[in-house]
Amino acid sequence: MNPLSKILTDPNSFLKNIFHALEKININVTNYELDHICYRTKNIAQYYFLKKELNNIGELLTESKINGRPIATYKLHQPIILKHNRFCALRAGSPLLGLGAGGGKCTKPIMVQYIYKNREIYLLELPSPKKGSHYPAGFEHVEFVINTSLEKFIAAHPNIDFDKKGMSKKTNPDVRVKFAGFSVKFHLHNLEYVIRYLD
Repeated sequence: MNPLSKILTDPNSFLKNIFHALEKININVTNYELDHICYRTKNIAQYYFLKKELNNIGELLTESKINGRPIATYKLHQPIILKHNRFCALRAGSPLLGLGAGGGKCTKPIMVQYIYKNREIYLLELPSPKKGSHYPAGFEHVEFVINTSLEKFIAAHPNIDFDKKGMSKKTNPDVRVKFAGFSVKFHLHNLEYVIRYLD
């Protein structure tokens, strides 16, 4: 078991939902790096408690105030590895066909690793809650590094209603897709690169 699962919760269920949601709207992220995952805290006390715990399993890359609230980013000593013990292809021609799936139907459970380049996720973003906001603690979003401009990425997915507010950022602009209970962002640079060289 990943040490992170003992401090937070097992991220694999959350990540499985992410990939299923992207598959349904036909965003193929096979060639995109998933550079970090975000876990939101319910209050400032939990934020500082989790920071203390995460110091034992990762390196604090940065902590800064954004819009008046502290946000910490950790590089985990042991990465999150995406694994799943059952998979259904969601549509004909899916790039996931062959991983325990065929013809759009589930087959018997087998232990496989996602086709998405055997992903390992090292970075965890830990934001404290916004003032006046109330929500439960839990994994909130992931971010992918795309290999094209945001404008071309949007144009390649004309049927998706992207949240484009993040395109105005001076450093590492992004676009977001919202789903029920979580979101996915797409940006241009790996977060660790941004922290070390662009911030």
